[in-house]
Amino acid sequence: MRKYLPQLTIVGYFGSWFAYFAWFWSHALTFDAAGNLQAGLVNIWGDWAAHFTMGSALGYRELWLSSSPFLINARFSYPFAANFISALLIRIGVPFFDAFVIPSFIGSCLLVVALFYFFRCLLNSRKIAIIASLIFLLNGGVGFVYFGRDILSSATPISTFLNPPHEYTRLDAENIKWISVIDSMVIPQRAFNLGFPLTLVALALIYSVFYREETTYRYLKLGGASLILGLMPLIHTHSFLAAGIILFFWLLGSFLKLKKWSFSTTSHLFFEWGMVGVISLSLAIPIYSYFFATQTQGFLRWYPGWLAKELSVNWFIFWFKNWGVTPLLGLAGLSVLLLRLRKDAYQKWWVSSFIWLPFFFLFGLSNLFIFQPFVWDNTKLLVWAAVGIAGLGAFFFKWLFEFSQTFNRLWRGLSLILIASLFFTTIASGTLDAYWDLRTDLHSYTLYTAEELELAAWAKKETPLDSIWLTGDQHNHWLFNLTGRQSLITYRGWLWTHGYDYLATENDVRILYEQPSQLDLFDRYGVEYVVIGKNETEVWGANKTAFLASWKIVKQSENFIVFNR
Repeated sequence: MRKYLPQLTIVGYFGSWFAYFAWFWSHALTFDAAGNLQAGLVNIWGDWAAHFTMGSALGYRELWLSSSPFLINARFSYPFAANFISALLIRIGVPFFDAFVIPSFIGSCLLVVALFYFFRCLLNSRKIAIIASLIFLLNGGVGFVYFGRDILSSATPISTFLNPPHEYTRLDAENIKWISVIDSMVIPQRAFNLGFPLTLVALALIYSVFYREETTYRYLKLGGASLILGLMPLIHTHSFLAAGIILFFWLLGSFLKLKKWSFSTTSHLFFEWGMVGVISLSLAIPIYSYFFATQTQGFLRWYPGWLAKELSVNWFIFWFKNWGVTPLLGLAGLSVLLLRLRKDAYQKWWVSSFIWLPFFFLFGLSNLFIFQPFVWDNTKLLVWAAVGIAGLGAFFFKWLFEFSQTFNRLWRGLSLILIASLFFTTIASGTLDAYWDLRTDLHSYTLYTAEELELAAWAKKETPLDSIWLTGDQHNHWLFNLTGRQSLITYRGWLWTHGYDYLATENDVRILYEQPSQLDLFDRYGVEYVVIGKNETEVWGANKTAFLASWKIVKQSENFIVFNR
C-alpha cells in the first residue's frame, strides 16, 4: 500500500478539486421556483453580464465582431477568446447559459492541473507542487482571525461556524481587499480562467527546454509554447504581459547557465530564444495592433503603494492583513534555495535567482504603477507574483520539515505542530472562502427575472439581428446581455475600465430619452427600438409620456415597455 501512496495522493488531490469545481459550477447559475435566474456568487452576478454581452453578440450576430458590443460605433478591444468558445457552443445548439458554464468548469480543472505541472517542473517535487498549489489557490490574509472573532461573539457559535456570514478574504472595514484567487479570478474572470492555465503550461514547457535541458520534442515544445503566448493577447492580456517579464529574466538566466561560452553554444541559444520571440511576437503584435493599439485612453500611471495608498493605510500592515506571512515565506524560501545552491556552484546560484526574481519584480511593479483605470485590477498582475511566491513558500516548508527531522523526538513533534500551524495561516482564509463559494444556499443573486428572460426570448425571435436599440446602462440588462442586439451604450463601468471614449454617446442617450422628438438624432444612430424600464426612467430620465404619444408599443410587460418607430 505504501508503494502506491504517492499515486493515491495525486489522484485524491486532483479528484478533490475536480469534485469541488463540479459541485460549484453545477450550482453557479440556477433557476428558482419563479423562473428567475440566480447567480450563486456575487462576482458572477457582477462580471458575467459583460461576458454574456460579448458571447451573445458573437453567438447570434457576428462570429468576428467588427464593432464593440459595449458601445456603438466603437472598435472592439477586449481579449474575447473565452467568449468566442462560448459563441461557438451557442451556434451548435448548446443552451445559452450552459455554453458559458461548461468551458468555465473545464478551465477551472485545467488550472489545477497546470499549476501542479508548473510547480512540478520548476521545483522537481510532487509534494512541493501540491503544497505550492494549495498556497496559491487558497490565498488569503488574516481574515480567519475575524472569523474566529465572529464565532466567539455569536449567540449561535456552532451555526456561525457551519454557516459563515460573509467572505473573509474581503473585509472592507478591515482594509482586506485582495479577494481569494478562486473567488475573484478563477470563477468570475473568464479570460483568466482560460488564459492563466495556458500561460502556465507554456512557461513550464519553455522552462523544461532551457533549464531542465529536456531534448524530447524540444522544438515542438518551444513552438507550442510560442503559439500559446502569441495568441495570449486575444485570451488574457495580463498573462501575456506577465509572461513577457518572466521570460526576459529566464532568457538572461539561460545564458548565465552556459558552462562554456562559444560561438556554437551561444548561437544555438540565440536561435532557440529567437524562435520563441519570432513565433509569439509575429502573432501577438498584429493582434495587439488591431484590437488594443487604437484605445484612446492611456492606463499606465505612477501609483506607489497600490491599494494601501488608495486606503491611506501603512503598506506593510496592508499586505500583512491581505496576505499574511506568505510573502515572508517566499523570501525565506528564496534565501534557502540560493544559499543551498551557492554551496554547490556559484553559477547555479545566479541562474536560480533569475528564475524566481521576476515574480518579485512583478510584485514590486504592481505596487508602484497602475495598469488600468480600476485600481483593484492590478491583481491581474499580482496573481502572477503570487505564483512564484507560493512556489518558494512551499519550498521553505519542505526545508523546515527536513530541518525538523534533525531534532529529537519531542522537539521534532513540537516543530511539526508549528510548521502545520504556519501552513494553516497561509490557507485558512482562502479555505473559508472556498467553502463559502459552495454554500450557494447562503447567498444567491437574481441575475435575470423570469420577465426579463421572456423579453430576451421575444427580442431574439421577433426583432432583426442587426437592429439598433436605445437602452439604459444597467449592467445586467436583458437586451444587450442576452440577445446579441446592439445598444447605443451599455454599462458605463465597463466602458470606463476598458478605456472607451463614451461621454458624447452618453450625452446623446440622455437627450434621446428626454426628447424623443429628436428624430434626426435617432436617425443618426439608426435606432429602431427603445426600451423603457426602471433604469431608463430613474437614471436617464426617460419621458414615457412623450414616447407613448409618438412611438408604437411593440412589447409590454410588468416593468418594461419596448417601443418601435
